Amino acid sequence: MKRKGKKIKVLKIKKNQLYFLLFILLIIGAVFAGRGYRAYKLSKLREANTIYYNNFKFVRSDGMWVTDVKFRNNVYQIPFRFFPAEVENVTEIGELKIFPLDTGYITFNPDDPELKYVALAAAELSINLANVLGSEFYSACTKEWQDVCPPKPVVTCNSTNSSVFYIKVANSTAIEFKDNCIILQGKGFGLVKAVDKVLYMMYGII
Repeated sequence: MKRKGKKIKVLKIKKNQLYFLLFILLIIGAVFAGRGYRAYKLSKLREANTIYYNNFKFVRSDGMWVTDVKFRNNVYQIPFRFFPAEVENVTEIGELKIFPLDTGYITFNPDDPELKYVALAAAELSINLANVLGSEFYSACTKEWQDVCPPKPVVTCNSTNSSVFYIKVANSTAIEFKDNCIILQGKGFGLVKAVDKVLYMMYGII
């Protein structure tokens, strides 16, 4: 007598149900893949927002590179528009020597066509000189112009023995060290690059 075996029920899935199931699995996979990619991208972004240069930690914040600088037993958080590696190729003419920073002038040509960049570079320079180095530098012009100079003093590199920063609009970006004068030249944001580099040099970062 033959014993009848139990029949195994096979779950049959209709074709349209199979397509629906695959569709759901694809959505779930896409969601997890998207989350994984966003997490990966965020981690890379965080890594890129913190970079070390010559043992100085730079953090990207509001479009600026911020680092801590110790000066006269005080620590200052200083923002720069350019990372040090971005200004390394700024040409240096002469050498940075002992440069009195207690007082002096920041001078510029008052009828230069790019005064907004001149003003931006001068502002970044003067803020650092005043807030960090404790210097007192006065705004000046290289020549008389309308009702601005005077009353602003007319100062050039050769007209005074005081320390002078001359912000000069030029096609090439460069820093020239000339006796009592530092000439910071460039065009557009090239002027700011020159300012950032000379500040990095003064702070011992570059």
